Amino acid sequence: MTRLEKVMAQREEIEKILINDYCPSDFGVDDRLEMYCNSPTRDCEACWNEEVKK
Repeated sequence: MTRLEKVMAQREEIEKILINDYCPSDFGVDDRLEMYCNSPTRDCEACWNEEVKK
């Protein structure tokens, strides 16, 4: 088992870290509602959970 495979086996833990610490804009995805992802009120999970409207 490679290191990457070992880390990916802990998927829920990785998702928790990514969702809590990084907003979509950190990955080049537009944040539609800046009320979640601005610096003082950063709520990345709420930002990720917003539905995309086209």
